[in-house]
Amino acid sequence: MSDETLSIIGTLLDVLITFMIVKLAFNWLVRFDVLNEKHPSVAKIKATIAAIFEPLYRQIRRVVPEIWGIDPSPFVVIILLIGLRQGLRYFFG
Repeated sequence: MSDETLSIIGTLLDVLITFMIVKLAFNWLVRFDVLNEKHPSVAKIKATIAAIFEPLYRQIRRVVPEIWGIDPSPFVVIILLIGLRQGLRYFFG
C-alpha cells in the first residue's frame, strides 16, 4: 500500500474513533439528564448517531453481552479499530 492510502485509512479510522467517543459522551449526557432527549435537535442528533453506529454495535452485541447493565460494544469496537490502525501501520507502514 502506498503511504497516501495508509494515511487516508488511518485518518478515517481516527475520525471514526473520535465520533464514537463523542457518541459515548453524548449518550452519557442524555442518560444523566444533562441533555433533554425530548428536544427535537437532541432527538435528531441521537437518531443520526444511532443510524451510523448501530450496525457496528449490533455485530458485537451478538458476541459480547451486557455487563452489569453496561453495553461494552462501543468500547470493543474502539479497541478493534485501534488494533486495526496499529496493525496497518505495522504491516504496511
